[in-house]
Amino acid sequence: CWIAPPYHGLRAAGYDVGLANRVAPDRVNVLHYYGASYVPDPRALAAAAPRCFVTVADHVVAPVLDAAGLRTIVQCERQRPSSRGVVLPMFPQSGIEQRDPDRG
Repeated sequence: CWIAPPYHGLRAAGYDVGLANRVAPDRVNVLHYYGASYVPDPRALAAAAPRCFVTVADHVVAPVLDAAGLRTIVQCERQRPSSRGVVLPMFPQSGIEQRDPDRG
């Protein structure tokens, strides 16, 4: 789950975090963007929950959410649309070989 690393990281850092099935406007929210059915209006979400972070697996949608005013959490620097984005490797594993750059 894309939500687990930010949740556990914030909790380990001493933040008061919880799990919920809806956005709480007065809290920091971390949610995953699976598509427009989950966040039909990114601008409305940014206005309702200004401290919201959205985890994004798709490099195409990250700029759209960023333009709406949402902060994004992405897996690698190449996906980060702006300085509002945060890079958080979701599953860091020691000893993994770097991807062959010839593969794109």
